Amino acid sequence: MISPDMFQKFVAPDLQAIARALRYTIYHWEVPGQFPHLDCVLSIPEITGVQWNPGPTLEPPHSPTWYPLYRKIQEKASSW
Repeated sequence: MISPDMFQKFVAPDLQAIARALRYTIYHWEVPGQFPHLDCVLSIPEITGVQWNPGPTLEPPHSPTWYPLYRKIQEKASSW
């Protein structure tokens, strides 16, 4: 994966431009390599949802391990 700074510089502007062109935008976020980019993704107001999958090597999505992550996403979702 790329660094959070590079994600902010090279990926976020395109995500925002694409999301701006759509009424609703769900960002599919998969596997732990994207953890460092969650704050950036959540800071893009045009993204209206996050679909997340921990992948096959981590605890399943229903594990309490992920509750803090879900709460963080839900906090953003309350403004959607």
